[in-house]
Amino acid sequence: MMGFVNVFTGPVRPGVAGRTELRSGCSHDKRVRGRVRVQMGLFDGLKKAVAGVSDETAGSEVFASTLGVSDAAQKILEAYQARVMKINALEDEVESVDDDGLRARASSLKKIVQAGEASLDDVLEESFALVREAAFRSIGLRHYDVQLMGGMALHDGKIAEMATGEGKTLVATLAAFLNALEGRGVCIVTVNDYLAKRDADQMGKIFRFLGLSVGLIQADITEPTKRRDAYACDITYVTNSELGFDYLRDNLAMQASEIVMRSRLSYCILDEADSILIDEARTPLIISGKVDAPTKKYQAADKIANFLEKDIHYTVAEKEQSVILTEQGQRDCEQALGGRDLFGLKDPWINFIVNAIKARELFIKDANYIIEDGEVVIVDEFTGRAMKGRRWGDGVHQAVEVKEGIVTASETQNIASISYQSLFTEFEKFGGMTGTALTEEKEFAGIYGLQVLPIPTALPKARKDYPDAVFKTREGKVRAIMREIALEHTKGRPLLVGTTSIEDSEMISGLLADVECPHEVLNAKPENVARESEIIAQAGRQYAITIATNMAGRGTDILLGGNPDYLARDIVKVIAAEQLEATYTGVTDDSLQISQETLEEIEAAVAECREVLPDLDLDTVVDIATESTDLGKDHPCANNLQTAFEAAKEELRGQLADEKEQVLKVGGLYVIGTNRHESRRIDNQLRGRSGRQGDPGGSRFFLALDDPIFAMFGGEKLKGLMSAFRVDENTPIENKQVSNALDTSQSNVETFYYDMRKLLWDYDQVVGQQRNKYYEIRKEILKADPLAVSEKVLEWCLDTEKSIVKAQQGNKDKMEALLTQFFPALASTELANMSGSDLEAEIKDILAKKEAELENVKEGFSTEVIRFLVLQVMDNLWKSHLRDLDYLKQVIAVRAYGSEKPLDEYQNEGFKLFTDMTEAITRNSVYSLFQYKVGAQA
Repeated sequence: MMGFVNVFTGPVRPGVAGRTELRSGCSHDKRVRGRVRVQMGLFDGLKKAVAGVSDETAGSEVFASTLGVSDAAQKILEAYQARVMKINALEDEVESVDDDGLRARASSLKKIVQAGEASLDDVLEESFALVREAAFRSIGLRHYDVQLMGGMALHDGKIAEMATGEGKTLVATLAAFLNALEGRGVCIVTVNDYLAKRDADQMGKIFRFLGLSVGLIQADITEPTKRRDAYACDITYVTNSELGFDYLRDNLAMQASEIVMRSRLSYCILDEADSILIDEARTPLIISGKVDAPTKKYQAADKIANFLEKDIHYTVAEKEQSVILTEQGQRDCEQALGGRDLFGLKDPWINFIVNAIKARELFIKDANYIIEDGEVVIVDEFTGRAMKGRRWGDGVHQAVEVKEGIVTASETQNIASISYQSLFTEFEKFGGMTGTALTEEKEFAGIYGLQVLPIPTALPKARKDYPDAVFKTREGKVRAIMREIALEHTKGRPLLVGTTSIEDSEMISGLLADVECPHEVLNAKPENVARESEIIAQAGRQYAITIATNMAGRGTDILLGGNPDYLARDIVKVIAAEQLEATYTGVTDDSLQISQETLEEIEAAVAECREVLPDLDLDTVVDIATESTDLGKDHPCANNLQTAFEAAKEELRGQLADEKEQVLKVGGLYVIGTNRHESRRIDNQLRGRSGRQGDPGGSRFFLALDDPIFAMFGGEKLKGLMSAFRVDENTPIENKQVSNALDTSQSNVETFYYDMRKLLWDYDQVVGQQRNKYYEIRKEILKADPLAVSEKVLEWCLDTEKSIVKAQQGNKDKMEALLTQFFPALASTELANMSGSDLEAEIKDILAKKEAELENVKEGFSTEVIRFLVLQVMDNLWKSHLRDLDYLKQVIAVRAYGSEKPLDEYQNEGFKLFTDMTEAITRNSVYSLFQYKVGAQA
């Protein structure tokens, strides 16, 4: 580890005291309302003033002057501004209506929309006005004008690009309420359970205030009834992964009662849309079954990979994430395997060898994955979160496990799968929100047909994004980062240090620890994830240093001076942890003083809750305090805890106000990037953590010429440049060629990954068409009434009979053998003398007798057995079909077709495979039915 002089001599954080501000859930009397209107109106008015625009011209020129948006986008924003003015014109009228009156108006809108008397567009202005008023009355927040525009963009099925801190969560309530009026359900999709629950709790108050029902799906809710009830609500909060897996599970259901989602997917809103639709587009959702893994093969391949040398036995293409064996590598591997053919169809070894090399060269511990509870857990490269339960496919995961000495007893075979690209196009309409979308505008339009619309900020951006500081070596870069931290920290400025790997975050943490500088670390390691929201709540405080791995999508705004709500939660958790004898390390320091009276009230309330709720845990205590659960609501302990929590929050709010002023004076939150990401969008997300809602802030990236982004693209070209720079490693390089090389690198990688996702989309379209058709047939069987089931199986019986007769014309012996194999009762008949019509009549009679035999067991048993057998046959064949399609794609990738396009071949051959599968469903279902014996397990 590099040595550093301890220059961190500034105070940790002084105690402060100060003003109060609007509380959530406060009274909506006219004086309070007037202050809020003035405060929030300043956001729009100040922007117009800065731009030199009057109210009369605000509908057009303000957007050009503040955003520089395209002409097409500006026209849309002008139209939205006109609608905003209509909504504002309704405000006095809506404000005068009492609570019951608001609910009555919401109910009236629902009735006229569902009766077809008005479209959603017809009632948009009144709907938005109602939601704005309901938000103020229920949670103390009022939508800004620009947030109304964001709601319109979501309703129109667009991607609304809104900067960090502009209130995307609140924006979603507008479009969600409007579209829920149709009564067909709206899904609001978030990236993790924490955000889904937080938003369902807080934003759900608005919907419930207006008489709508709110559902929440969480990973630990496993009962189908509870999930079905949640999806049946007007508004459902759910994560993208839970939504996808529910979709797949519904299409694997063996009984209609197991289905939890609505029959039609109407409308959804995606929070962090770029994370879901782009970052996760390359990783499909898969439901799989376990099969025995060839463990010895994985272990043998791992041993062989240990002896292979890079650039002699194999080459690595980092950009493509691929490994290719050289001729010598192939020879030596085959020799090590005792002369076996690496590419032999009956006993292939090539994938095992290649995956073993990939595990060593491309999958790095604490960067691509972590070890948790003896398992390899993938780390999302974009969010930095651990993706427990997710596995790499094609044997890669097993190869990594063997590398880490973890015994892999089984591997998986796909039963059902879908990409997020295909999943969300199943909705009739969907829109999304994100802080960074314009860089991926082409992809949103080309794949999803979605327009990206930049929404104006409520206040002009005050953040300063400084030029990159580029160093020759990593060591020089790290020294410069430490100097920058020391310089800014002594001013009291809060610092957010963004890294792209756990290894880097821990390296910087170690250096800060060496000089005894207090800081927090946020990365995918379990001990850090558990305190995520608390750490972020502190990140904007005076003297705070937070080291975070891939900050994108963390979901909690960094408030300058600190977040009183989360800090109050932290205090409650610390007190509760003492009483519950639980382990919890708080983040609130001694500079914040909570009165002894309030602390005692919290202690007493927690103790009281423990008596009423013996299974109380830390998270439940916080849920009760923040009114995020109905648990204990009928007992005074809940009210007492909520009152004590609000008192703590009020005390903190006053103290943090002065601290915020001090932070503003030193320039706000300063973001230090330690690496450029492969995508500019992810870099922009890191920068966007600073400068929320017009706050000052700053950002700078510190880079080295041996960083991965330089090595991945254009690394050879830069080697020549490095030798030309006659500067020491502690001096930043200012050179256009370096900047251009970096821009080119990022542009190249973005294009490369876009092409990958586009190719995945093109191939997935083929699978998607087949999947939709298959699910349609399956759903028809699953939901069919007894008569329809009987008619379908009769149709299949006759089709099977005709196909056998047609295929075996001229070979009567084989024809009779096949007919009696499928229809055993035909063995006692004179098949040779039967006409076609006689045979058809005989088949009908045999089926009727089989159904009667089953009905003798109990009423409806025939339908039950047929349905079960058919679905079982379908699922087994579909599973095999998915495997065949995957194999087909791999084979086509290495084929030479001359002028033929691989995708066309995949489509044509895939269609043949699908046709064969549907024919096999018919034959195998008929065969299974007549082989079924009463008393067998159905």
